[in-house]
Amino acid sequence: MKKKILIILIIVVALGLINSVLTEKVFAVEKQVNPVRNLSQLNSAEDFESKISNGVNIYFFWGEGCPHCEDEKQFLEKLEKKYPEIKVNDFEVWNNSENRKLLM
Repeated sequence: MKKKILIILIIVVALGLINSVLTEKVFAVEKQVNPVRNLSQLNSAEDFESKISNGVNIYFFWGEGCPHCEDEKQFLEKLEKKYPEIKVNDFEVWNNSENRKLLM
């Protein structure tokens, strides 16, 4: 019984550490990118246009054969056509280990 509790405790601590490391990576990237924090703060289409006037990079990680990814890909293509300021950078990660490393 004590061994089971110890194993569960170790797993919980390990997951907490992993979460902490991943959170730090996300915040570090977020600080570099400086995104619009809350789209509900945009009051109009003109406000949106002014926010993206310097360009927007979208990083899209997808898997070949994933139907959800395919839907998103089509949506992003339409978005890119509608807003030339938007640049979609897509990376297939199921079959490309280099792209998978970028995701991690």
